[in-house]
Amino acid sequence: MKIAIIGAGIGGLTAAALLQEQGHTIKVFEKNESVKEIGAGIGIGDNVLKKLGNHDLAKGIKNAGQILSTMTVLDDKDRLLTTVKLKSNTLNVTLPRQTLIDIIKSYVKDDAIFTNHEVTHIDNETDKVTIHFAEQESEAFDLCIGADGIHSKVRQSVNADSKVLYQGYTCFRGLIDDIDLKHPDCAKEYWGRKGRVGIVPLLNNQAYWFITINSKENNHKYSSFGKPHLQAYFNHYPNEVREILDNKVKQVSYCIIFMI
Repeated sequence: MKIAIIGAGIGGLTAAALLQEQGHTIKVFEKNESVKEIGAGIGIGDNVLKKLGNHDLAKGIKNAGQILSTMTVLDDKDRLLTTVKLKSNTLNVTLPRQTLIDIIKSYVKDDAIFTNHEVTHIDNETDKVTIHFAEQESEAFDLCIGADGIHSKVRQSVNADSKVLYQGYTCFRGLIDDIDLKHPDCAKEYWGRKGRVGIVPLLNNQAYWFITINSKENNHKYSSFGKPHLQAYFNHYPNEVREILDNKVKQVSYCIIFMI
């Protein structure tokens, strides 16, 4: 089959890699000028790795991932709320999102990925799907897979009435180097009235953190927050949180959380 995949993110590239191996002709269309992932880190659960089985992709993820054995939740006074020990016969890993993208992309043919291809709309006909682009000529396919994110043009073409649901909080994410975590196999969250702070270890003394703050949708107060604002906002949280925010951050991204 001739298959179009809209979006060169984690889902789109994974689908491309596995479908190519089955002999399908694949084209991945990405609206941005390069294949990159916005964000900090990501956790890959044992269920995902088991689904990949003995595929080299699973091996690549395992080799690049920090293994987690425990997840702990504390309050903003550093008091333990709960600890979850992950099953000893499972493998759960964390890694930078861009590292994961690079690993998956290495299993997709270079000439199958087309950047700067923004989809405007899709015609879904009986025997074909026609993809229309902002700047390039339209092209027909046997099948189209939508992996173009929360504001998916593919989803809108299939179900024009579909809407995203705001989840009630905004999120910040960061990635840091040279951090000395006491327990590099333990992911932590700190819960308090001002928000939730997560600290997740990665390989090579790296970590990523995320912060969620309850907020009304499109609250411009938080969209303008930078590192100094977060440091001041969470200055009463435990030392580990303050140390993370004081550390030199490689990148900080801001997003609002929706659910389809």
